[in-house]
Amino acid sequence: MSPAILTYFGVMNKGFGPLMCLENHGMEWEGKSLTEETWEEVRKSGVCPFGQIPILECGEGVVVAQSAAIMQYVGRKVAGAGGACEKEASVSDMLIGLSEDFWNLLSKTQPTILVPKKVSLEENAAFWATTIPEKLAYVEFFLFFFPPVITQTLSGEQIKFVI
Repeated sequence: MSPAILTYFGVMNKGFGPLMCLENHGMEWEGKSLTEETWEEVRKSGVCPFGQIPILECGEGVVVAQSAAIMQYVGRKVAGAGGACEKEASVSDMLIGLSEDFWNLLSKTQPTILVPKKVSLEENAAFWATTIPEKLAYVEFFLFFFPPVITQTLSGEQIKFVI
């Protein structure tokens, strides 16, 4: 079977989570980096189910859109990546959802190449001083009930949440 193709722009953004998931779990894949010009061609081709990227082309006509869906797809396709049972799979899904929550928060306030000043320096400082610590408290609470366990040595370190 040919490798899956992850299509995204050449920046660390919404394609980074799927990239890390593919690489960490050993699924065969290739990257296809787009520019503004090549993106227009891909968008108009109809290959993107929602007219946006990232997408993962998996062969046999399967195209998975949306970062979270790509990560969940990898979890199902690679043995053990999505959890050994429904409880572990649920933890994986919750962490993917949490990462989306953090992304949505950050995208409203953090500068980007396209929008270098979304909020004032004072508002950004307040965001990091109050909002992020509040959200991280939920992560700490979650980790208390689902403590991470290292399942491999440093040469191939992977974190698996055990319930």
